[in-house]
Amino acid sequence: MRGDRVLSAGVVEALTYWPGAVHAEQPVPAELSVLPPFFDELFGELPWWNSAWRVTEVGPAYPNAVLQSKPSGVAQFVEVTVPGLVNGDATERLPFSARVRFADDRLLRWRRSAIRSSGRGLRQRGSPSHIRSVLCSAG
Repeated sequence: MRGDRVLSAGVVEALTYWPGAVHAEQPVPAELSVLPPFFDELFGELPWWNSAWRVTEVGPAYPNAVLQSKPSGVAQFVEVTVPGLVNGDATERLPFSARVRFADDRLLRWRRSAIRSSGRGLRQRGSPSHIRSVLCSAG
């Protein structure tokens, strides 16, 4: 992965929309439709990824960590988990979970957690379930 990946304002907004977290005020809904193409691009950079598989659905992110500097209180990085679905054909939809760490508009790293087959033997190379987890660091 390139270490110079800049996230669009829409992707940052979608990754920081946390309706499941406790807020003083209800958050303004973000446009989540920017995330499937974002994850398709990330997955597409993996050498073993089958390009026939596409991210078809994502849910709101869940915050995992927000590291703030003590003097300024400004976030040094944010890490979230995003649930979603990938589709290879009309009969196979598989859930995935991606952890994304970023600072401001810079992608620091991401990790795709297990994409599991529905039990119909989808474990051959080129299918998303071939490798259960991968960590990709920028830089």
